[in-house]
Amino acid sequence: MSAPLERTIELVSNGVPSEFSFTDAAFLVHRKASPAKPKLNVPLLRVLWAAVADGTLTVHALTPKHGIVRAEGKCAQDDIPEAEQWAGELMQAAYAGRSVERCFRAVN
Repeated sequence: MSAPLERTIELVSNGVPSEFSFTDAAFLVHRKASPAKPKLNVPLLRVLWAAVADGTLTVHALTPKHGIVRAEGKCAQDDIPEAEQWAGELMQAAYAGRSVERCFRAVN
C-alpha cells in the first residue's frame, strides 16, 4: 500500500502568509493566522486548473456555494520552479489520467 498523498506549498495570499495543500481527496488553503480552519476546502475532483504565471500560483476550483472560485498566492522568484512543479502535481492528482481539456469542456 502506498503512502497517502499530501503536498504543501507556502505562499502569500491577499497579503497573508498561507499554505496551499492537496491530499488524495481535497485541495485546501489555510491562513497561517488561523491554521485550524481552512479558508477553502474542496474535493480534489472539483479542481479545474492550476498554473503559475508572473510569480503567482492560481488554482480554479468549483464549489457548490460560490461556483468557480480562484485561489491565488504570490511566491518568491526563487520559489517559482517549486510552485510550477506543485501546480503540475495538483493537476495530475485532480485529473488522474483523464484529459484536462475534455474534463474542462464538461464544466463549460
